This record gives sequence, C-alpha cells and structure tokens, in this order.
Amino acid sequence: AALAVKGEADSIMKGQIHTSTFLKGLLPSAMGLRDRGTVCGHVFHITLPGQDRPLLLTDAALNPAPDVAQRQAVLAHAVHLAQALGIAAPKIGLLAPSEDVTAGIGCTGEAAVIAAWARTALPAAVVEGPMALDLILSAEAAAIKGFASRVAGDADIIQVPEITSGNALVKLMSLGMAAGAAGVVIGLKVPLLLTSRSQGATDRIASAALGMIVAGMGR
Repeated sequence: AALAVKGEADSIMKGQIHTSTFLKGLLPSAMGLRDRGTVCGHVFHITLPGQDRPLLLTDAALNPAPDVAQRQAVLAHAVHLAQALGIAAPKIGLLAPSEDVTAGIGCTGEAAVIAAWARTALPAAVVEGPMALDLILSAEAAAIKGFASRVAGDADIIQVPEITSGNALVKLMSLGMAAGAAGVVIGLKVPLLLTSRSQGATDRIASAALGMIVAGMGR
C-alpha cells in the first residue's frame, strides 16, 4: 500500500494468501489507497473456450452481502470497465432466483430498484432485473417463458446479489467449463488483482492485463 501511495506500484496482486488477509492490509482508508466512503467492487472478466466475447461478473469476491446502494456503486464500476474494454452500451442482467418480484425473496425487489435507478444513473447501459440465470444466458429460455428482454442471451455483465452465488458461478465456469477468469478490485487509487488461490498462471497474467486497463481508466 505504501509503495502504491508513493507512485512506486501501479497495481497490487494477491498471492498465496487468504483474501481477507490481503484486503485488510489494503482497503482501510487509513492505508491511503481508498478515499473514505468510496465503495470498491470486484469484477471477474470471464472468457469461455472458443468465445472471444468476455462476460463480466460482479461481485463474487469482495462485498459479501451488499445493500442496494453498494450494488449500485459496484455496478457503476463494472459499466465503466466494460466501456474501457470497448463495450459502449453494456447489457446487464441482475441475477435473482426469478424474474418476479417476490416479497419473501429480498434480492428480487432489490434488483427491480437497481434496474429502475440505472435507467437514469447509467443511461448508456441496458440493465434488467430481476432475472433468473437461464433468462440471462438464453434468449430461447426467455422466449419459452414469455419474458421480453434486450439482455437475455446477450449479457455483457451479470451482477449477483451476494458473494456465495457469485463465487460458485465463477468456480463452476473456471473448473467445470475451462473458462479463464481475471479478477480485479476497482475503486482504489490502484487496481487490486484478486483471484482465487486455486487459479493458475494464465488467470494471473490475464488479471495483470486487466489491471493495466483499470489503471488507465483513472488517467
């Protein structure tokens, strides 16, 4: 953190240490990397075999149970990154168990609030939610369910409601589908390159490349 504050490091990468240990030494505003009150967000940049188009997923590694305001801030980070990657009008699905707002499932109502907020706050993006995962990933599933959507089957970003579902999705794609997953924390003076300890050199190199893009966003 001290090196980054002095301008001697442009990014910081997590090694074989626990994520909580890594973050506790960097995130407190007293360390000088984060302005007080700034909400940071983690984004995974996922590439599936045979596909050139990335899928961004947030937040699967940093904020365990974010409230609506935190999710709005994290989504803004993800949109900014997507635009830096050349996706001018990113399409975003807000993950929930169902497309219906249900009183007993808090994340459905929260997704609806975030989607309504985004129409004004993120005018360049197309944000829809709540959406079940099949709707986000499949236009055919949306057609079968009669769900009219500009995002279904064409999402650039998935926002998960809490860390468990996001962490599981990334590891399923990484371990079960051979996806590449670069990870970065956005919102500090320098990007934090954060992957799972089980990820290999390819994902770490990809994270370094993603960090260079994030570093350029603030210039």
